[in-house]
Amino acid sequence: MTTRVGPTGSHARRVLTVSVAQALNAFGSGIAPIAVAFALLGDRDGVAKFSAVLAVGALAPVVMTLAGGVLADRGRSPIRTTQVLRCLAGVVQVLLWVGLLHARSSIVVIGGLLFLGEALSSLTLPSSRRMIAEIVEGEELTRAVATQATLVNLARIASPAVAGVLISAVSAEVAVLVDAATFLLSAALLLAVGKGAGPTGGGGGEPDAGVPAGGFRALLRGSPWLVACAVCGFLAAGAWLSGYQLLGPVLAARSYGGAAGWAMFSTAHVAGLLVGGVVTRWVPDSRPLLVSAVCSAAAAVAFLPPGLGLPGAVVVAGFFLAAVALGMAMNLWFVGCVKALPKRFLGRAMAVSSSSELAGGFVLIWVCGLLLPHVCPALLALACAGMLLLSGIAQLWALRVWPPTPTTPRANN
Repeated sequence: MTTRVGPTGSHARRVLTVSVAQALNAFGSGIAPIAVAFALLGDRDGVAKFSAVLAVGALAPVVMTLAGGVLADRGRSPIRTTQVLRCLAGVVQVLLWVGLLHARSSIVVIGGLLFLGEALSSLTLPSSRRMIAEIVEGEELTRAVATQATLVNLARIASPAVAGVLISAVSAEVAVLVDAATFLLSAALLLAVGKGAGPTGGGGGEPDAGVPAGGFRALLRGSPWLVACAVCGFLAAGAWLSGYQLLGPVLAARSYGGAAGWAMFSTAHVAGLLVGGVVTRWVPDSRPLLVSAVCSAAAAVAFLPPGLGLPGAVVVAGFFLAAVALGMAMNLWFVGCVKALPKRFLGRAMAVSSSSELAGGFVLIWVCGLLLPHVCPALLALACAGMLLLSGIAQLWALRVWPPTPTTPRANN
């Protein structure tokens, strides 16, 4: 018999509390990179320092996200795991604040603290993504994920502006301290959630602790659709990030009014993600993975207008619609994984998905950067659109060839 837990009463409060905790974390994470950049760039050799510590920090997610997947599945509670890791991350950010005040000249100290902070954030990622599935299940999971995504996107919209005010009015170092406070506040909120959260969702009632270290092999061998979708995610994330982060500013500078044009495109992107999170609430959740693949393919609309040299208003509309589709794709992908996988493998699945996307972004941004001096940016934008479309179609094909078998939640005794 299936137990359905709707977002009413105490469960509704837990969903809101987890969502606010995630939003606080996203808010602080949006402040930190800006604060560190301006703290270091104020020095005479600040550009070299900033480049060095940025490169060091980028190394952490490659390995630590996979390790975080194992930790999420082997731990007794992803909520408790996230709480502990965020407390540690808050302490590291306090140390970074001290380092920026007293040891800014030492690349080893600042780079080491940034690496440690990024490592803890990456280690936390799979557990934090699993938290909402510990509270609700069934049809209510999609609505809960949409609520969380909406609050997180609002926090991401606000954080750059708050960072700018803090840096201008006080100092970059204080902005880093505010980031530390958001980690600790997020952990404090999760403390209240963890006291009543029981295991639900996914393969409800399955023991999480004691999953063998070889669980990655068992997961990938038993879920060929996940392997295929991870490859598609590698291509899709790489195409999106290289098109948005690299080609977008280049095309804006050349054809759409420079910084003002890029500001409009970025605003449309952020607004689209916010709308995508809201719209997810009303998407039927009978086949979330298939809908996610369609939405991923639809994100190609972002790069067709600039690739074809269409007017700026059309480009803004394209970025907005693509971001709506992208927001829906990310939310529904998580819902689909919860429905299709045993709970004991959910952390590893999130780690595989996130790692493939991070790797795709790194590799394809690098490749695109190498091609950019020799190939027209508009042509590269069309290539990114084509890759998004083809990866979405390939994901649909993989889900048809290797259909996931949904897990059935069981009543807790």
